[in-house]
Amino acid sequence: MTAKQVLAVLMTLGVLGFVVLIVLSEQRLGVGEGLLDGRIGGYTVQDVYLYLQQLSPQDRAFYLGPFRTLDTVVPLVMALGLAGMIWLHSAPILRVTALLPLFYLGFDWYENALVAQILTDGLKGLDMHLVNKASQMTVAKWAFLLASIGVTILAWRKARVAT
Repeated sequence: MTAKQVLAVLMTLGVLGFVVLIVLSEQRLGVGEGLLDGRIGGYTVQDVYLYLQQLSPQDRAFYLGPFRTLDTVVPLVMALGLAGMIWLHSAPILRVTALLPLFYLGFDWYENALVAQILTDGLKGLDMHLVNKASQMTVAKWAFLLASIGVTILAWRKARVAT
């Protein structure tokens, strides 16, 4: 398999995984304003309080179990695919931008850990500092994901025009 084929597989799996996460989040975790991970602009303590009030114990277990596992694997696949695409299609001096997806991955995994702590603590253990940190990681995750996608598209288009 060539590098381009491997990247095509990673990107396909990443996109499919992302779609599955969206569908599962809407079906099982989309109460109120929707799951915390999906709130691009972040959230407040009040937002989290309202979300936790509406989330059933079964859905909380799903969020902390299968959904969290999938939400650990999919970002890894996406980050590797995006970083590989940037690396493959960028000029050597611009390959440093391949780090953007890795920052996205770090913020996503840290956010997942913080959200898991919030869900585990529940309403009685709701901590303003923990919620604020999780919200910041959510915003950073989305910013770096969108930047990564943008750089990937630009690099790919530039390489395509050059050939």
